[in-house]
Amino acid sequence: FQEKTSRPVPRIKAKKLEYVLRSYSGYQDKVERLVGYADLLITTELPCVYPIRDFNSIAYGRSQLKGFELKWAQGPSILVEAKSMMPTLGELMRQINLYRTAFRGLIVVVSPDDQFQAILADQDISFIRYLVDVTAQ
Repeated sequence: FQEKTSRPVPRIKAKKLEYVLRSYSGYQDKVERLVGYADLLITTELPCVYPIRDFNSIAYGRSQLKGFELKWAQGPSILVEAKSMMPTLGELMRQINLYRTAFRGLIVVVSPDDQFQAILADQDISFIRYLVDVTAQ
């Protein structure tokens, strides 16, 4: 079925700049705490195949399968922290670990300075290096 049925690749659902990170605690999570502002939050959707059932035609106590349909389900979210100048490693890790109290998805740091790339990878933080165009200044 999978080889015969082509499906789209995952897609970006939304991009939110200066996303407010909040954590909740207390009885029924009624106490809200502002954690910080992430530079960018990307939410994604994944293609999923669902069965189509005919509930008007029931045999042996089960609805009959009419086929399949493609629907979009919530995918992972990605938090992006952009740094034009890299702070100290301690400052960066404190900021990211604070964000982790309110966000459980993938975290990506984007910066022209890749000096902490290996350490960030050890901490399960992705890194993307971008090149600065000095002629554009």
